[in-house]
Amino acid sequence: MNGHPKSPKGLQGAGKKVWDEVLGGLSEGAYLPPSELHILHAAAAQADTNAALEEKLEEEGLTVRGAAGQWRLNGAAGELRQGRLALAKLLAHVGVDVRVTEDDFDRLLRGELPSSNEEE
Repeated sequence: MNGHPKSPKGLQGAGKKVWDEVLGGLSEGAYLPPSELHILHAAAAQADTNAALEEKLEEEGLTVRGAAGQWRLNGAAGELRQGRLALAKLLAHVGVDVRVTEDDFDRLLRGELPSSNEEE
């Protein structure tokens, strides 16, 4: 995967997808500093949590019976809403400090590497 770090152990399908898509979207020679890799890991883990909540909602439905038999909103719905907000906030902080090596920066200036603006 273009020399980018492999996804951390413990990530499931949705988390691995977030990890791979973010790092795979970087230009050749670009990398994230360790602080942003930690944020990306948290975002990927949140994506896995969101996927589990989506499965729970699919199984149980949007409404469930409360203790007194009344219909109420499934608690997973609110948690999923919050999880989606958390994921968006985490991802907003990834890629803010993308770095390239000095050699790759020189190659980029000479036009030997595609810029992030160019379509592949």
